[in-house]
Amino acid sequence: MPAASLQSAALPGHIAEAAAEAEVEARRQADGFHWNPVTGLTTPTPAPPRRQGRPLTVLAAEDGSSLFDWLDDDRVKVFGVGQATPAPPDLVLLTRTEIPAEDARGLTLPDEVWRRLRSGETKLLLDASSEGSRHTPERAEKWRRFMAAAGLDPANAVYLTQDRAFRTDHLAHRRATGEARPGFEVLVHDRFIQSLCADIHDNGEAVFERRLGAYAVAPAVRERRFICLNNTFRALRAVLLLSLMRDGLWDRGYISVGKIDLQRNRMLKRMWGLGPLKPLAEELAPLLDRLEALSPTYVGLGGKEPWHGSARRMVVPMMFEEYGQSWFTIVTETDGSERLHRITEKPFKPLLCFHPFILMGSVGSLRLVREFGFKTFGGFFDEAYDEETDLKARFEMVLDQIVRLCAAEEAELARRSDAVAGQVVFNARWGLTQLPRLFRERINPVLVDHLIGFARGARGG
Repeated sequence: MPAASLQSAALPGHIAEAAAEAEVEARRQADGFHWNPVTGLTTPTPAPPRRQGRPLTVLAAEDGSSLFDWLDDDRVKVFGVGQATPAPPDLVLLTRTEIPAEDARGLTLPDEVWRRLRSGETKLLLDASSEGSRHTPERAEKWRRFMAAAGLDPANAVYLTQDRAFRTDHLAHRRATGEARPGFEVLVHDRFIQSLCADIHDNGEAVFERRLGAYAVAPAVRERRFICLNNTFRALRAVLLLSLMRDGLWDRGYISVGKIDLQRNRMLKRMWGLGPLKPLAEELAPLLDRLEALSPTYVGLGGKEPWHGSARRMVVPMMFEEYGQSWFTIVTETDGSERLHRITEKPFKPLLCFHPFILMGSVGSLRLVREFGFKTFGGFFDEAYDEETDLKARFEMVLDQIVRLCAAEEAELARRSDAVAGQVVFNARWGLTQLPRLFRERINPVLVDHLIGFARGARGG
């Protein structure tokens, strides 16, 4: 008997029905789910059969976290410098997202590995999948100088990033600078989303059942309107938090904010470089001292820091009691780009905690959420903001909705909540029980297929 059916008698009728439908729909959707690591988007055509043969031998040229920490694919074997490898390395792995040219001479690799890199027998893997840094001429020049200093051909390197526009921008830059030969191969990989799914792969069903029960008994009258989680002080979220403070909405939500040190925080200088948001940022600047005084503030666990110094646990979504005492989440993404860029694990937290959300991020961020198989919340919010290319207009569209929802009657919020109950339950079912499996069985394997193909001479996988 399906898990949802086992507990349906203990759930309100509409929740039990939503849970049963979500289970069937999630399984059906998973059957047709396929991923393209070139675009970082779903694809309507199934992936070809997995590449087989001897395992891909990867030599990690330096210490540091990489995509392979969570990949869980026996077709890849990673070794450190100095370790014996069963075969010459197919890939040499670098894990830094920024690297000056002089560091090429500081890499400690055996002479034979350098020879293979320079001949193209071994390829270079530049793993920037923990970031979504945009392609810029300056960044391209740094990598060109690095490759030149190392004596390497850029066509023998593959670059991993979260930025969906990096490949297009890279090709456009090479055309503009008169480069006729191919540059890096560029693949998309979302490492933090991968790590989140890896951490819940083995217990997602039990977590879903437990959280479904908590969602079903959430009260009709709630203490606050929203949750807004902000660990790292970043420019875009700082402007949003200061706007909430200015508008008297700080106490209408459960807001977390990490430790802020205005004297040392480099993000503060960049904060006033947000293009069309610069005038608003300058207007809000007098409130920065007040925001600093409130930091750090935590949500959940009685207001204590939930991460205990572990960067890995920072991406694992905990279903705090505050989710049941509020109506929606304000997600403050890392970036506010004017084109399709990336999402991090941040929107996944409310999705896995039965909470609708409104998202302040880059253009198309909701589209990317849907690419991962989730449903967004057009029945709760006006989601037209997601396609607004002007950052100032997009920011105002999001903030205006937050202001109105904070002023709304409790009955109106309950009505909106009921209207998206199906999406809420489906998202939790999908994110806790299906997407982790799909990362392990489809998203990550097709990425490995591309890496194997590139390492062994088939550019583009």
